[in-house]
Amino acid sequence: MPGSNQERPLLMKVFAKKFLFFALTAALWSVFLWFSFFARTDEPMFDFIPVFAAARAVDNPGTAKHMYDRDPDHFNIVTDGPLFEIARSSGFRMIPTPFVYPPLYAWIMKPLAQLEYPTARTVLTFVNACAFVLGIFLVSLSVLDAFPLRWILLSVPLLCAGFSPIAYSSSLGQITPLIFCAVCLSLHLIQRGREIPAGILLGAVFAVKLFPLGIMIMMIPYRRFRALTAALATWAAFLLLSAAFSGVTVTGRYLETIFSIASSGSVAAWNNQTVTGMLLRMVSDSSAAFHWGYINPGWWITLSDGIITIIFLAWSVLIPCRYFNLRESSGRLPVTADSNTLNALMFSQGILLSFILAPISWSHYHILAIVPACMAVILIMHEHSLNKHRLLIFPAIAWILLSIDPAAIAHSLLQPRPGISTGGIASLAVSTGLMGVFILFVTLNLLATSAGGDKTRV
Repeated sequence: MPGSNQERPLLMKVFAKKFLFFALTAALWSVFLWFSFFARTDEPMFDFIPVFAAARAVDNPGTAKHMYDRDPDHFNIVTDGPLFEIARSSGFRMIPTPFVYPPLYAWIMKPLAQLEYPTARTVLTFVNACAFVLGIFLVSLSVLDAFPLRWILLSVPLLCAGFSPIAYSSSLGQITPLIFCAVCLSLHLIQRGREIPAGILLGAVFAVKLFPLGIMIMMIPYRRFRALTAALATWAAFLLLSAAFSGVTVTGRYLETIFSIASSGSVAAWNNQTVTGMLLRMVSDSSAAFHWGYINPGWWITLSDGIITIIFLAWSVLIPCRYFNLRESSGRLPVTADSNTLNALMFSQGILLSFILAPISWSHYHILAIVPACMAVILIMHEHSLNKHRLLIFPAIAWILLSIDPAAIAHSLLQPRPGISTGGIASLAVSTGLMGVFILFVTLNLLATSAGGDKTRV
């Protein structure tokens, strides 16, 4: 009995510590989720209203054929037609943007369209919040498995509370957190040796958003051909199902819309965080940073973008080629080049390339930069240098730049005055997200390259 009395204070101390950890974690996550997601449910959600309207229109052949209508003079708005009327009748009083997704996506979103628009916004926000939390959990399993879960639970809400892409995505009604979760699940599956399910999931994402193209490109040098084949087959199946559900004519209009967007150039708006977008802001008047009309970039911007693309793509491809050549010549791989690390590196490089290669990459896509940022930290931890912790300054700077809201900078430094150039420095300042992507890309690839000289094992 005396021993029992001595153990009781110790047990109470352990219980108090666990309770304090639970309470602190719950408080941090509650504040983060409220600020980044649920406080945004009253926003008009410009990018969700076309999906909501299309989901209501898709099962009626008379309205479905107008799903891809848009203003003839302003490509990014809808000023009349069924989608405009549905948006108005749903309580959306602003000018809606056009629907640019496959017809099958409208069918998938049809359950949400059965609700009133404010209720549908709340449900979408809840789904996005749950998807983000699940995505973080998958990252902890697939990339940050060397870190204690308690530190991940405490650090994520602190680091992401000021991460503007999350709040921006929620305000727009985008599904980027859901895309983030799907990409993380695909990585988790491929690390478990389930390439075909991983490819199917990635192909489904690619059918809705062309964003995973960089990951699919990187599957070639990393020799994940089964996953790539499954992704392409799923994308083709998505189009065939679209034609089966909505008809060849409607699906053809979707493809026509995608090709039209691809051939229209790019935009100089502040939220287009690409090389092309930055260069367009440098040569356009300041009003272009606040408009989303398509601009022909011209030959020198196209050439500059092409050169940067070739350099970054070649650097990314050379890393797996070097690893596999080392394995084939000596039967050994660097310590940091185990299968799971290579898969995470493949996804990380592909995500960053998707930001860099595309003519348009909206700033809310930077939610997916969480994966390469975590990967950079892991590679730094694998370094044998005594000063390796100093290297953390680079992903830290990248994270800060990615967190900054480019809209705030654009409205602070630029005024929408036609005929007045934005200037190089102002354009760079608005492109903080792109600068963060560059720093993260260079850091990640330098760390991956230096790993090739590390000690080896069979």
